[in-house]
Amino acid sequence: MNQKKNIHFILNPISGKGKNLIDEIILQKYFPTQAYNISLKLTTGPGHAADLAQMAIAEKAELIVVCGGDGTVNEVASTLVKSDIPLGIIPMGSGNGLASNLKIPFQLDKALAVIKHGKIRAIDVGMVNGSYFFSNMGIGFDTALIQRYEQMKRRQLKGYLKALLSTLGSYSSLGNIHLRFNDESVKLDPFMIFVSNSNSMGYGFSLTPEAKLDDGQLDLVIIEKMSKMKILLLGLLVLIRKINWLKEVRFIKIKALQLESMSSIRACQIDGCFEPKDVEKLEIDILNSSLQVIVP
Repeated sequence: MNQKKNIHFILNPISGKGKNLIDEIILQKYFPTQAYNISLKLTTGPGHAADLAQMAIAEKAELIVVCGGDGTVNEVASTLVKSDIPLGIIPMGSGNGLASNLKIPFQLDKALAVIKHGKIRAIDVGMVNGSYFFSNMGIGFDTALIQRYEQMKRRQLKGYLKALLSTLGSYSSLGNIHLRFNDESVKLDPFMIFVSNSNSMGYGFSLTPEAKLDDGQLDLVIIEKMSKMKILLLGLLVLIRKINWLKEVRFIKIKALQLESMSSIRACQIDGCFEPKDVEKLEIDILNSSLQVIVP
């Protein structure tokens, strides 16, 4: 007699629009009890998804499926780095950057079909000061934007655009930053520094459309300080994925980056989530093929 497959689902009920309706009745339509043991766990706040993932590992989960946005995906995926347990993703957030890059459908029925019939793919994992990122991280404008966005009551595209306009009106530059990468040393006062493992930021936006999740490299984007008019132009070029038209934008393939501030780095964004910091240095590296993901 074949042993039942043990699948654990971790659901953030307030991701995206906050109407994430998954229950065991729905799951049993795709994963009948004759062949599967299903466990559904609901998060109650920040950090809880990681705890639930650790619990699932202790309960001998053979597959852990995260149902939520990029922040929830990051929490669960971080527990599975260098693990033999694959990660499944049911995208339910507002941006869903990693799911977009992996071509995981946003429709629940199609995403569940991928979990059941998909294949396993190994992807690279980024690290910043010991924390993992799977899509991207950055400091500067994007961090200020995400901080403003997380304060919004509406966490959909309309709220994002409102936060974008507000941040454009108040943000200037990062201050003096020293970068070391690829035997190169650069000192500048940039608009933002962005490091990506993925070709998608969510909402269809991208600063690194050529990035690949499994090429053993990270894509570094350095955007120099620029005028308000140039910033507005940058926003338009992001929409059509042509920011390379601006001379203030530089793209570099890297395996590691050392970033040092002349004062202090107060915050960064990791996979679209605001992360308070109070450090002078950020050490950024890549772990090759360190996460197993279920993909179409």
